[in-house]
Amino acid sequence: MPTFLGLPSALSCSVTSELDLEDFFNLRQVSRDVNRIVLPVFAKRYFTTRYVMLQRHSLEILIVISLHKTFVAALQNLEIGIDHLSAEPNQAVRSAEPPASASASEERGS
Repeated sequence: MPTFLGLPSALSCSVTSELDLEDFFNLRQVSRDVNRIVLPVFAKRYFTTRYVMLQRHSLEILIVISLHKTFVAALQNLEIGIDHLSAEPNQAVRSAEPPASASASEERGS
């Protein structure tokens, strides 16, 4: 009986294209050989477009991606978010806009 490693690459690509994210991660962890076969498909699926926030953690992840030869080769679109997270979980604050209290005091000439 043929194994996944024995499948033609077109067929293994077809199989992996139908997997959801969790199953894809599980398949990659089966073995190093399986990971090597499906890694280009994984990279194309999940690293073609990356969204980066102007935050330390997000930028550090971008550095890690840029150092990975397969992931960086798949990267075609990089979208940079100018919003940053605030202390309030449901409130995003534009980094380019001053806080309301600062703009009000500037208008008063304080």
